[in-house]
This record gives sequence, structure tokens and C-alpha cells, in this order.
Amino acid sequence: MKLEEDDNTNRLIESLKLWKALTSTEFFKNIPFMLFLNKSDLFRDKMERAPLKSVFPEFEAFIKNEEIAKKNPFDQGCAFFEKQYKSQFGGNAPFRTHVTCAIDTESCKVVWAAVREALIRKQSEGLGAY
Repeated sequence: MKLEEDDNTNRLIESLKLWKALTSTEFFKNIPFMLFLNKSDLFRDKMERAPLKSVFPEFEAFIKNEEIAKKNPFDQGCAFFEKQYKSQFGGNAPFRTHVTCAIDTESCKVVWAAVREALIRKQSEGLGAY
């Protein structure tokens, strides 16, 4: 999909640029991040209608990886975008990725439990919030 204000720019490419700019700033350089790849339901539907390789030609080479090739197309797409965001991450602290669907309450419960557990674990280790 294209940006609403610019019908030439792909939203995902713009998101990656924004991610890089945000995580590269001095203020956030050492702050851990959690990246939520939300709207997984829409992404699953979109993949059926618009192959990722049409926007990201490197996707074809990515799915030839033996481990990735075993996954279903949706999981391949999620793994691809996780790799894209990792490659654009400008911070020094780690970040975690969660694929979510905000309207799927069971999925949200699992994700928020994982987030809560990570925050509590890091806090109890005395390493600050994550």
C-alpha cells in the first residue's frame, strides 16, 4: 500500500526508514525496543493478493534459505520483515519482535504476557526496564 499523503511511497518502506531514524537517534541509542508487527490478519490477506517479491525483490532469495523455506508463506513474510527491521535497527540495545493482531484477544493475551514477563525479568535482574 502507498502512503495516504504520497501515492508513490510504499508504507512498509517508509516504516523501515522511520524505524531506522528513530532507533538511530542519540536519545534512543541505548534503549531496548519491542517491535509489534500488528494487523497480522490484514498482512495474511494481502500476501495472497500481492506477493512480497513485487515490492521487495530480495524476498525471493530470502525464502530460499533452508530454514525459511520450511515455513508457510505467512511465517516467511513475518520472518522477512523481522529481518528487514533488524537490518535497519540503529540502536545498541536489543529489541524483540512480536507479530500481533489487536482484534484477536487471545493472541493479545499471549503477547502481553510475554511483554510483562520480559519487563519483570529485566527489572528483577536490575538491568532496568525492557
